[in-house]
Amino acid sequence: MGRASTREAAEPEAKPAAEVRRPAVEERSLRRLGERPRAPIADVIPDVALEIVDHLVERFGLALDREAAFKAKSLVVAKVKARLEKIARREPEFAHILGEVAEDVLRSLGRLMASPDAARHARDALLYLFEGYRTRDGERLYARIEPAIREAVRKAEEAGIPDAEYRVKQFVLEILDVLARAGERYRRDALKGVSAVERALRATAFAGLSAAAVYSAYQGLYSEAVISSVASAIALADAGQFKDAVEYVRRAAKALYEAAKELFEGARWRRRGRRSSSSRPSRGFWPGWTSTRPISS
Repeated sequence: MGRASTREAAEPEAKPAAEVRRPAVEERSLRRLGERPRAPIADVIPDVALEIVDHLVERFGLALDREAAFKAKSLVVAKVKARLEKIARREPEFAHILGEVAEDVLRSLGRLMASPDAARHARDALLYLFEGYRTRDGERLYARIEPAIREAVRKAEEAGIPDAEYRVKQFVLEILDVLARAGERYRRDALKGVSAVERALRATAFAGLSAAAVYSAYQGLYSEAVISSVASAIALADAGQFKDAVEYVRRAAKALYEAAKELFEGARWRRRGRRSSSSRPSRGFWPGWTSTRPISS
């Protein structure tokens, strides 16, 4: 008797089945009502922004001109096609479906190549949205490509392709990765070009300048106007659009000159000063002596 009472006291009190199941039911209902965790990234697109891609590019900074990025998208297209060809070896029908998605994504979000940081932000926002997080930026970006994604998922599911929705959305994220890497490549090449100019100036125009003047010159040389113009010229040359590339070379040269105008002007005047002093005729021992008459005895 005592042992039985001890065992009963040790066992936890049984709860009604309905009470045990209630938290799970409540959790599912909250998800249905849209109570999702907030994504761990900031929303930077304001509600009033109409062109959200342009806003992101301006917000995160240009690596190359937006118009040049649009014209020079052949590098991105080539890389996306290479991925599609790899998929087509195993699943030709699915590759065709993804090709339609890629066309829509590049048309809607392709200008993000102008800013690698903006492309990465867009990728992260969409990734968190696909994972079930709450992100306003992700929702606004997804709204631009949602019809194409839904249609692709429908076609893929009808074709019996497994994990259709997940794989379509992953491919969209891969395209944004390609855009970010392409923009980063052109920015890196532009920085190499400007660095070569900076090394040349350091040995000539920078000589004898104060630290403050040199710092100001560096800021101008590595400004967004200079970097984006150089990067745009490289991108357009890669795309074979040499006429447009030459125009951006001209813009880059003009921006570079404006950035270091004081240095160029100072170096020019210093060279003129050296030439005039070396070619000036001798005026005699005493300053101001100009007479050539012999001294009378």
